[in-house]
Order: sequence, then C-alpha cells, then structure tokens
Amino acid sequence: MDKLHDGRTESEWWNGLGGSKMLHEVFGRTEHLIVIALPSPYLRMIAPTLTELPDSTCERIRIVGGRDVRGLRPSLESARLPYDDRLDGPQSPLRGTRSDFASRALRHFVEAILSNAPLGTAEVHAKLVESELAAWERPIAKLGVRKSDADLKSIVRENWARADGQATKLLRLLRDELNIACEQKRFARLAAEIREERALS
Repeated sequence: MDKLHDGRTESEWWNGLGGSKMLHEVFGRTEHLIVIALPSPYLRMIAPTLTELPDSTCERIRIVGGRDVRGLRPSLESARLPYDDRLDGPQSPLRGTRSDFASRALRHFVEAILSNAPLGTAEVHAKLVESELAAWERPIAKLGVRKSDADLKSIVRENWARADGQATKLLRLLRDELNIACEQKRFARLAAEIREERALS
C-alpha cells in the first residue's frame, strides 16, 4: 500500500486503507437495520463512503453521535437521531464523557427505542427519541476547581481503587463529586503516568 502524505483528509486516509470498500461489503451482507455510533472525527472519515450508498441502504441506517458533522446527504441527515447534551442531564441514566457519547446514545436507542419499535422508520425512531428526551433537562455547566498536575495525580491515586482504575469513572468522580476541572486529554496523560507507576511498583 502506498504511504499517505501529509495533508490528506480523514476520508482519504480511510479510503487509502481500503476502509471504503470494506464498509460497502459489510453493509451489503445484511438487510437489517444498521446503527452507526461514532464520534465526529470518525463519522467525518466515513461520510463520503456513506454518500455513495444506495437509497435502499440509507433507509436502513440510523446515526447517533457525530454531532459536529454537517453536509451529509438528505437521506442520511434524516437518519440522524436527535441525541444531544440532555443525555448528560440530571434525568439521564447514562451520563458520561464526550468521548463515550456515541456509545451511550447507542445503548439508549437499542434499549429504549429499538426494542419497542424494531420496524420503525427513521422518522418514527427520531420522534421516539425526542419523546424520551423531552422531559430531560440539559446539564448545568459547573466551573470546577483547577488543580496542578501534582495535586490531580495525588487525588487520582487516592481514588484509584474506588474506580477500579477505570479512567472514565475516575474522570466522572473528579468532575461530578469533587468538582475538579480537568481537560480530558490532560487527565488521560496523568492517568497513564499513574498506571505506569503502579505497574513498576
């Protein structure tokens, strides 16, 4: 395979790896509903491939996540389910981080919507999702306390066992229970350092 050069888009990278062909083959193997749950960068990566799909396949697609992706063809825009930040509000049983938004929305769709309307159209499914979320409030933004790397690592070490060393649980604990502000990439770096320390001890 030829090496990809700098400046290529996500979709060009994906196509260069043969992903577009593979995705067409996978979609062609089933006549059932196809639920695509991806964060925005990955949905942007496969968007051109989705645009090439026949209308009959697009009718079987539902999209959750990828909220920052625009410009999908109309048949795919209508397949997008209206999940938004209410999924992180106080009434939601599936609160989490931005990185796992798509997977949480997928779980809600499968358990609360698809199980009750397996043959529903995209329009029906979208209306059912909106009906479920209608009574849910959006989360209230909290200005968390800022800590140094050293302080954050000390707090994470203290709560490591409580969260079973799971980064998602630890980050939620910092933000929701301890009201500590920590950007996700920064937290991932600090957690990785602590995990390495524990492995060497």
